[in-house]
Amino acid sequence: MEPNQLPSNDQKALRIAWLIKGNDAGGVAQTIRGLMSAVRIHNIEPVAISLRDGPMVETLRGIKLPVRVLPLDPPPTLHGNLLIRAGIYSEIRRRVRALVPPVLQAVRQEKADAVHVLRQNLCPIAGAVARQMGLPCFWEMTSAMSKYPLNINRRIVQRQLQRDNVTVLANSRYSAQSLGDHPVKPILLYPGADPDRFNPDRVRPVSRVELPGPGHVGASQCRQGPEPGSSGDGVAGSGI
Repeated sequence: MEPNQLPSNDQKALRIAWLIKGNDAGGVAQTIRGLMSAVRIHNIEPVAISLRDGPMVETLRGIKLPVRVLPLDPPPTLHGNLLIRAGIYSEIRRRVRALVPPVLQAVRQEKADAVHVLRQNLCPIAGAVARQMGLPCFWEMTSAMSKYPLNINRRIVQRQLQRDNVTVLANSRYSAQSLGDHPVKPILLYPGADPDRFNPDRVRPVSRVELPGPGHVGASQCRQGPEPGSSGDGVAGSGI
């Protein structure tokens, strides 16, 4: 079978392990849930390997998706000024080295054929595990990278991606450009939409007279730039 080619129905089902934190929320949680649910029609068996118990674990189990929970603390995320981030990065490297063996054991016990990850701070773990097992690793890049002096963060991430032979799936040109294309060039994979969820025939329209008195309703998502995931994205209130 060619790389990145989905198996046909007469082939043995592929088993993909999603490495997650367990307390994932927002767009990341929706993406994990949507992808793990969608791949099953393509003869792919998904399994989530979670570093901790949390609401994401309950959500996946609630829709009958298998989850293995490891009692581990995920690596921290970068924040603060450059000096603080340098200290946190040292802690991330130490934590990643400690997390690779138990995650590798879990992936092996699940008999996974590939590893998938969304969070960038989990990518070094997923990449190292996949490399040591000789498996493909996919990083679903859902947002643009921050800008550091001399692009030092981009250089560090690119070096890790090359070492672990990670395939990067970027959700927009803006996100892909923030990572760069050397030595690893991201593949553009725009987010899909669930046609059932956004089917207008499934929604009962509400007229103005049915609304409980005067007021405003909700907010509408808008994009101020040409690409999704850009820093100009915002939310504007909408009056009715």
